[in-house]
Amino acid sequence: MKTVILRLLVIICVVLAFSSTVWAERPIRILFIDPLSGPPKDIGERHLLGCQFAVEEINAQGGVLGRKVEVIGEDNQAKPDVAAAKAQKHLIGGNVDIVCVAMGAHLNKAVSEVTKQYDILHMNMTQSDEAPGKDFSYHSIALFFNPSMMARGMVAAAKNKFRKFYLLNQDYVFGHSNSKAFKKEIER
Repeated sequence: MKTVILRLLVIICVVLAFSSTVWAERPIRILFIDPLSGPPKDIGERHLLGCQFAVEEINAQGGVLGRKVEVIGEDNQAKPDVAAAKAQKHLIGGNVDIVCVAMGAHLNKAVSEVTKQYDILHMNMTQSDEAPGKDFSYHSIALFFNPSMMARGMVAAAKNKFRKFYLLNQDYVFGHSNSKAFKKEIER
């Protein structure tokens, strides 16, 4: 949890350094767009609660540069068009400083396109190689390692100890990214 809080503080400080609203009186607002309904509801709610917990701890210590931090939770219904629309709704009014998406490479791609247009930081919390898309953006940062990084390290560490590898992966983007990355590293 301390790592998450530290990462959140660093990101907020970076945003503040480049923000034109640094000295404004309003709190720093983080828009957290995750599935808060349907089958992935439980996971999305836990992500949001974790973010709110970190913000409470930051605010209890005086906030960031004396400013409080707020989290605004939005349900993206696990749909890219809904995620993009929710991001745009808040960005049009200029009432958020950072947009976070914790689940779904397809959702992060959609939100990244919107944040680019508004010159706002997008925090991508997925671990998929496909999450950032093909186009690099200075507006989107990934907070975690991706499957290619993980595969490179694990295969290098195990290559002299094991003759066979078995991959058991989920049947969605993250699992497919893992499979592709490990196969590439094993062949290399």
